[in-house]
Amino acid sequence: MYVDVICSGDAVPRNGQLLSTCIINEHIAIDAGALGTMVPAATQDRVSDIFLSHCHMDHVMSLPFFLEQRDLVKNAVPTIHAHAACIDALHKHFFNDLIWPDLGRIEREEGVQFCRFEDLAVGATATCHGVQVTSLQLSHTVPTFGFLVSDSSAVVAFISDTEYSPSWVQVLNRLPKLTGVFLECTFPTRLQWLAEKSKHMTPDDTARFMRQWDGDLPRIIINHAKPNLLSEVQSELEAALDGPFEMLKTGQRYEFG
Repeated sequence: MYVDVICSGDAVPRNGQLLSTCIINEHIAIDAGALGTMVPAATQDRVSDIFLSHCHMDHVMSLPFFLEQRDLVKNAVPTIHAHAACIDALHKHFFNDLIWPDLGRIEREEGVQFCRFEDLAVGATATCHGVQVTSLQLSHTVPTFGFLVSDSSAVVAFISDTEYSPSWVQVLNRLPKLTGVFLECTFPTRLQWLAEKSKHMTPDDTARFMRQWDGDLPRIIINHAKPNLLSEVQSELEAALDGPFEMLKTGQRYEFG
């Protein structure tokens, strides 16, 4: 399995992440923060399924541009898998003829379908191109999914936008073949109050994750660090963590298995 982490933009350092998008094996996207703006059109055309973790702007911002550029004559209609609350938020606040044209109205009136929305229940699994994607409930300010992605070679977890919670940690720890975890760490410890209000993690939370892990740790890749706080978060992680970790680099391909 390989995961391409998409750059947020030219003004954002490679270690920083303002907009979230990863592409798995060229066909499956996790989130659409940068999918429609920082990915070449030919690569976008190969993406058939998008799994949205939640409805916040940094995870969905470029979805309209992805759909607008899609050649529906040459390519199949893409499927967007998400929590029902996320889909509802997109219809109410995004595709509403104010922020962006109402795609549902256009489909009803003109018979042109730009995408297919699929409700994804907690713990449900979708299979795409030989890859199984299972939703994992996280703890954020809106309904939010992590994703467990598996194929014949690896199991990789995508954990972004959540506070520390034993519930999702225990699910990860029970996976017999977990190969890697993209693990969020958004704020430094001095902003613990903000992390708690916005339900994100700090280096103290990451250290707790590692201390409470039973057995050998999988490969840990820290994501969702704000560019302006990146060096502070990394320094704190280096001081606090006993186990090895990597800071995410956008524009890079990660291989597992």
